[in-house]
Amino acid sequence: MAFKTNAQLETELRALDALLDDNYDSDRLTSDYEAYEVYKRNFGEASEFLLIYADMLAKTGKPYVVEESEKIRRLIDAFDSVSNCSDVLLATTNFMIAHSLKQAIGEASQNIPYTYAAFIIEAIKYQYKPNYKEFNGGNQ
Repeated sequence: MAFKTNAQLETELRALDALLDDNYDSDRLTSDYEAYEVYKRNFGEASEFLLIYADMLAKTGKPYVVEESEKIRRLIDAFDSVSNCSDVLLATTNFMIAHSLKQAIGEASQNIPYTYAAFIIEAIKYQYKPNYKEFNGGNQ
């Protein structure tokens, strides 16, 4: 196994990006405000679906993949797009919700149904609330 330095990996990634004509900037962070607005707008709908799905998994004990709908895809895209904000808790929450939705449609691998149901419950157990002193630069 050959180990590579970060510089070597970065060079290879740039070469791959050039081949793929990919202009993705991995360092671009979504603003916490934008991430929170997307979260607030979509949390209710996503948590409602995921609670029903987790309940079904827990009751049947069998993995189940639902058909992807436009609504689920929109929710996945929304939470995915803001899972790179600088607020670690908000970013993690957005990522966990997006990942749970991806698992529901079979886009991400599923664990044992009971474990997966518990993961979903953890992802949506508490509604995120920002620390307004940090969120607004100290202004309430």
